[in-house]
Amino acid sequence: MMEQLRLQLPDWIEASRIYAEKGQVAHYIPELAKAPGDALGIVAMGPDGETATAGDADLPFTMQSISKVFTLLLAFMDNGEEGVFAKVGMEPTGDDFNSMLKLELVEPGKPFNPLINAGAIAV
Repeated sequence: MMEQLRLQLPDWIEASRIYAEKGQVAHYIPELAKAPGDALGIVAMGPDGETATAGDADLPFTMQSISKVFTLLLAFMDNGEEGVFAKVGMEPTGDDFNSMLKLELVEPGKPFNPLINAGAIAV
């Protein structure tokens, strides 16, 4: 399986570059502003630890909000779904990731979901 993935990943990366090039580097976060706008890479790891890489996979990068996903997974492992969602909601929000509006107005002290900043802090 990983061998087939190793063969396919470079083509997928190159096919995806046209979409990645349409985006812009976020300049409101200093570390993101330093990132090359044309960088695109992937690393996939199988259950046995074997990896397949393509593109700019060796380029260091800042994790920023993707770290919220890993924190949430760890919280699930430590506290279970019920324990996590006792502290944060699971509702979508149309607000910015750093908005405090609903935290203060709707259900004070309980963030709407674990992927907004207030929810990630609670997790």
